[in-house]
Amino acid sequence: MEPSVFEITWPQCDEFSDQVPFFEAAGVATWYWEVDSDNAQFNRHWAEMLGYQLKELEPHCFDTWAMLVHQDDLITAHRQIQSLLAGSRDQLAIECRMRHKEGYWVKILSKGSVVRRNTQGQPLCVAGINMDITEQWRRELAIDALHKQAMTLANNLPGFVFQFELQSNGKMQFPFVSEQAFHIYGCQSDFLQSHPEKAHQVIHKEDWQRIFDAFLRSKNRLSPWQATFRICHPTKGIIWVEGHSIPIEEPGGRVVWNGYLTDITERINQGHRLELLSCVFKATGQGVVITDQAMNVVDTNPAFERLSGYRSSEVKGKSLNQLFSEETTRATISSMWSELEINGHWHGKVWHQSKDGAVFPQLLSIDMHDGGHLGKNYIAVFSDIRELFEDYHQLSALAHQDSLTQVSNRRAFEYYLDELILRCKEKQKVFALLYLDLDNFKQVNDRFGHQQGDRVLQKLANTLNAALRKGDMIARLGGDEFAILIHDCGDEASILTMIKRFEQQITAALDNFELSVNLGASIGAAFFPQDGIRQDTLLEVADKRMYHLKFQKKLAPHNK
Repeated sequence: MEPSVFEITWPQCDEFSDQVPFFEAAGVATWYWEVDSDNAQFNRHWAEMLGYQLKELEPHCFDTWAMLVHQDDLITAHRQIQSLLAGSRDQLAIECRMRHKEGYWVKILSKGSVVRRNTQGQPLCVAGINMDITEQWRRELAIDALHKQAMTLANNLPGFVFQFELQSNGKMQFPFVSEQAFHIYGCQSDFLQSHPEKAHQVIHKEDWQRIFDAFLRSKNRLSPWQATFRICHPTKGIIWVEGHSIPIEEPGGRVVWNGYLTDITERINQGHRLELLSCVFKATGQGVVITDQAMNVVDTNPAFERLSGYRSSEVKGKSLNQLFSEETTRATISSMWSELEINGHWHGKVWHQSKDGAVFPQLLSIDMHDGGHLGKNYIAVFSDIRELFEDYHQLSALAHQDSLTQVSNRRAFEYYLDELILRCKEKQKVFALLYLDLDNFKQVNDRFGHQQGDRVLQKLANTLNAALRKGDMIARLGGDEFAILIHDCGDEASILTMIKRFEQQITAALDNFELSVNLGASIGAAFFPQDGIRQDTLLEVADKRMYHLKFQKKLAPHNK
């Protein structure tokens, strides 16, 4: 029978050779290293473990083994070998990665011991076996990867992850705490594990008993524990935290809670701010309306109900524009939308119509709130300015009223005429401007004095005021010149009829003075928009027509 490769290559070693046949039969990978000569011998199982035939690994020596070992593991292996050669140890247990013939790494555990020494006790021969622990190594790598993944997850969650254990003797400990412990307790995770009492020492004294009672209920009932409480943080001051955990009863009477704590200070503060804002929303004397992006009402406050007479449910879903009366011009609404689109804010005067039909002015401020993916909202704040408006009009009346006749003065007339032009442009309506001048009024002043002239002007103003419709306007422009604005005037013929009536009423009223002066009135008319759409144009046309009439009167036979 031909001898085996093992029998040919293995050197004689009484201390080891007796066991070699058993290793060979069992398929064990064996190795033998002669320290002085640096020769090494491996059996075929050793070679096959790495995908080689024995001949492919020649020469069999220490360097052959070293060339197959991963460089990172070779450093650790050398330390053990040097320690063995120095006499500091008798055995080796080296875990290293070795390159398989196909190029991948195989995890090998090499265990060996000194089998021969010289007279000085120095190692001459070292022998041992190799075991393939690749599968175990891969499992450990997988477990390690999962552990790292779990740690990464725990340490990067927005909160503190923990495992808390209460033993049957009352001793407590934290088997696991994440790195976020510092943000909750103000200490490192390893400190908390070695000083578990820190966890309850920092609980706010007003919350401690409540938290302890909840903890006992969770332990006794094995029910989930959850609580919101304050912690006295060493650097942040008082913070609010929220905790959730689930208890599990373990053998030996131990109870283990797995859970987390998270800092909710900002949420609590934000909630408090929202409560305050809600109180302001309800308590403010100004009417507040919240709308959606399309300007449809979403909510109103109590002050708006008092102001408008509408309950929130009655206006919810309606357009904000429906809260304005017709006195709020289209130009105002258009300007409001344009400015909101550009600047996100608008401030101005509007006219509001309440539920009972009353129309009154309000100061309105609108701000846009952009909620991102939640959409936009508009916050409209209505301020009741009726009293201010009345005060303003009283002052304005003094500033815009003719002191002699108590009708409007030129300033008021020009302002009102501009407003009327704007409204009639928007609503495509017409109006008439009448320009009036007394005939022969200078003779009254010259012959009877200015006091008598003033009485004539006052009588004229009162007569015209009484003859006008509601909404029409009369103003004294100066001296004996007056202007009248007639809205919704109809056609030219109806205005001429009205002028004729005015002339007759004026003549009848002034005849009562029994002055030896032929008093009368010349009235010229201009029509919007036929005669012009500007204030100066309309005044000029009416003035020319008035003087034309006055000139015609002078040419009439009875005035010659």
